[in-house]
Amino acid sequence: MDRRRVESDVFSKLVIPIGAVWPTTSGTEARILAAELERALPDETPQAPVPAGPPSPFSVPRVVPKPWGREVWWAESPSYLGKTLEVRAGHRLSLQYHRVKLETLYFVRGEGLLVLGEADHPIIPGTSVTIPPGVPHRLVADTDLVVLEVSTAHPDDVVRLEDAYGRVTPPKASGGSPPPSAG
Repeated sequence: MDRRRVESDVFSKLVIPIGAVWPTTSGTEARILAAELERALPDETPQAPVPAGPPSPFSVPRVVPKPWGREVWWAESPSYLGKTLEVRAGHRLSLQYHRVKLETLYFVRGEGLLVLGEADHPIIPGTSVTIPPGVPHRLVADTDLVVLEVSTAHPDDVVRLEDAYGRVTPPKASGGSPPPSAG
């Protein structure tokens, strides 16, 4: 498939609905838009080099391997970060909270749970959630998950309360006390 056509399809199916239509879209329409986005996106993140020559407006995203899958950092600025989280089926992220970081997750595809505070919520592709600082949360993947994350620029602001991969934040490093909303 012609890459320009894929980029055009992705723009018309992701950027336009989110910016212009999304706030008034019903749950059914959101699922249809998410399905269209899934068909339009390539299965793997392209890793083509940035062409030599005059300055290019394009950059190659940073890929960060994780024990549960990977993160693709596609936007980095002093104010915000944009990432794609790819969580493999059967894996889960840390139960964690952030002291300052504010993040919004958009669920592109897959099935699983969002643990948010004391409650478990089924992940519904085509929906989003904003997680304020201090709220414990975790993603659990029943199938492969693809999640877009946009957050404030605090990539190291992670306090892990539980972790299947042995990465729990020691009490001294986390300030010794749980967040106010952790109970």
